[in-house]
Amino acid sequence: MHTTYASNAFTWDGETLTLAKMKTALDIHWHRALPRHIKPSSVTVSKDGANRYFVSFLVAEDIPALPIITSMVGLDLGLTSMVILSTGEAVGNPRFLQQDEKKLVRAQRRHAKKRKGSKNKEKARVKVARVHARICDRRRDYQHKLSARIVHENQVICVESLAVKNMVKNHCLAKAISDVGWGEFVRQLEYKSQWSGRTLVQLGGNIVGV
Repeated sequence: MHTTYASNAFTWDGETLTLAKMKTALDIHWHRALPRHIKPSSVTVSKDGANRYFVSFLVAEDIPALPIITSMVGLDLGLTSMVILSTGEAVGNPRFLQQDEKKLVRAQRRHAKKRKGSKNKEKARVKVARVHARICDRRRDYQHKLSARIVHENQVICVESLAVKNMVKNHCLAKAISDVGWGEFVRQLEYKSQWSGRTLVQLGGNIVGV
């Protein structure tokens, strides 16, 4: 569920946000500060399956390229180690789903036992969604920190192209492949390279960046 507000339907003073027909500003826990000199063109309020609300601001901002450096790196994606760099560094695979799998299974069993359409069924569903959200949030945070470091440290990044949708058809590896999140990690490398003036080469695929 999401609702988008145009510029005339909200008030933003650089610190607080008030939506149309609201008398008080929203109590927001900020992920990061917005540039004070930029006025958002729209605001989107969304709600996820775990009943969490999010506010997204649409702004136009020029992102300066990083200084040009000479270092290059190749990335080998795997399951035992999420990424092995050509420098010899192996970055571990935290297996966030595996860490919380028992908690997730318990929540799913409780949900399955509740009467369909009941309030308890809905409460149990939210608990399942919250476990999924915790797993996803931790994985995404890990990917962002790693991709940002690699982009900052290297001018050219080479990574193998992976047909993840086809790979997850292997039932023996599907859960492990989904847990490691290669597709999202490469997506982050791609847009961060474009923003930062780096070059991402997907072996067997495209050259992204400058």
